[in-house]
Amino acid sequence: MSPIAYKLITYLQGLDHGRNVVMEELVLTLGTSKTGIRAALTELEAEKYLTVDQEV
Repeated sequence: MSPIAYKLITYLQGLDHGRNVVMEELVLTLGTSKTGIRAALTELEAEKYLTVDQEV
């Protein structure tokens, strides 16, 4: 499994390590804050571009 595939699957599975790694890369790539990225993800979900399912 490639490093990017591993980071993506751990992110999608909701594992803390994966989420942190992906978030750090998004911050660097997009040049914004974690708060800005979370807000953008929320906006994309509201506009039906993303679907977020979380099992507890």
